[in-house]
Amino acid sequence: MNEGRFGRGAGALLLSSLLCGCAHPGTASSFSGTEPWQVFTSPHFEVETPLDDAAARTLVTKLEQYRGALGVTLGVELPNTRLKVIAFAKTGELAALGFPPEVAGFVRFDADQVFMGLQPTSERQSVPLGPVQAHELAHYFMSFLFQTRPRWFSEGMADYLGAIELGTADFVVGRANAMRIGQARYHLSLEQLWGWDVPNSELKNGRSAYASAWLWVHFLLNAHRDRFTGFMQGLARGQPARAAFERAFAGIPAAQLEQQVGDYVRTDQRYEVVRFPNPPLAGPVSVRPISAAGALWARYLVSTSPEVDAALSREAAQKFPGSIEALLIEATRARPVNPIAERALQAAGSDDPRVALHLAAHCEALPAGACEDLTRRAVELCPEEPVALRARLQQLHATGDDVGALAMVQRLLRVAPFSHAALSAAVWALAAQGRCDDALAVSQRAAAAIPEALDEAARVKLRLALENALGSCRP
Repeated sequence: MNEGRFGRGAGALLLSSLLCGCAHPGTASSFSGTEPWQVFTSPHFEVETPLDDAAARTLVTKLEQYRGALGVTLGVELPNTRLKVIAFAKTGELAALGFPPEVAGFVRFDADQVFMGLQPTSERQSVPLGPVQAHELAHYFMSFLFQTRPRWFSEGMADYLGAIELGTADFVVGRANAMRIGQARYHLSLEQLWGWDVPNSELKNGRSAYASAWLWVHFLLNAHRDRFTGFMQGLARGQPARAAFERAFAGIPAAQLEQQVGDYVRTDQRYEVVRFPNPPLAGPVSVRPISAAGALWARYLVSTSPEVDAALSREAAQKFPGSIEALLIEATRARPVNPIAERALQAAGSDDPRVALHLAAHCEALPAGACEDLTRRAVELCPEEPVALRARLQQLHATGDDVGALAMVQRLLRVAPFSHAALSAAVWALAAQGRCDDALAVSQRAAAAIPEALDEAARVKLRLALENALGSCRP
């Protein structure tokens, strides 16, 4: 069964701010901006924004610089993917779309899609890219590099990498975060941090957990770099995290590490700072305008509030009746899937990539036999989109095309290691073909990719579904 809807899933928001309280949705008038929007496309980013030309180009340059700096810092070749970014020009835009007012940036992992949202952190900031946003970018790129990522490692590394300082000719890595040093003086033990991954963990998302994760990563990188590198290599190969750590740090008792990290944060603080030359920028930037309806669709993608969604839907119907965007909003809001809305979208233009992706993911609501053509067309128009690849995989699996399904699994694993839905679909296909070792390995990655924002009941349901997918492989 296809699940979720393109761009509007119950995905995880990896927010480096500590969220609390209620969302603060805006009113319909908040969305009726008159500023023109454009999309700036570089080799690795597609930025939709109302920023002026100079500021938008500066943002794209900084995004590419940060991606390059990340690769140099980790000593790896990052995947040649393109991340969608929606960058607002003013503070308060995210709050108007349902976010708590302290949130300045996020990476949203929906059922099959990932994209980033940004806004300036102050009225004086013309280009919305700082440590908060870099932290979120680090999460995205780490999903491609590390098959297993315990929570403390993921958050600590995102803080460490998010502190990369970009200069005009070089960049700096490893500078200590003064706020985290203060928060970490009474830090959690590593044994406590391993418990962050346990269902219903008492750690939740408190400052102490984040600060302790940063401290342990910073300490281990500085004091035990070779061993920590071995640990990261184990995670990259998909080894169970705890076993990879114990193998890398064999011979050093846990009590000794605890003593060392305490000394490190309170007295030693020998933070190694490294300066690297900037890598070459990757390719040119192209620019094209976005219609007012397209800008409204971008806001709808970002929105986290049902009230905001409803207001945007009304605005789209009133201002842009019959437009692709108005039809998409109507179709994606429907629960359950509305066949009439799906057919209206199909008639409006399935050559629009956004429409093709949505129809492929919901082809079962259309007349029998529609899935073959719609999933094939979606892959033709969007060969790197997880939505299209997952829908096509499910169609190939359903029709018994094992060779085609295996090829699609390989493509999915390459472009969507962050997606629980994509990884789960791969598990079903691999287990059905008797490739049980591969299915088990991918199921572990799928379990780790279950969105953090889901409540525990929903997470249990997804874990049970993975167990069912592996049923034919169990003795």
